[in-house]
Amino acid sequence: MVLYEFRPNQVFDPKKHMLDVVAKQYLEQATSDVHHL
Repeated sequence: MVLYEFRPNQVFDPKKHMLDVVAKQYLEQATSDVHHL
């Protein structure tokens, strides 16, 4: 098990941020699709 130190203000990775944005959009799309069933 690797110890991961969380330091939100020191490192900002735009690639990870983009993945978060895409995942959020995907989840919103999925939930709206579920509501249409």
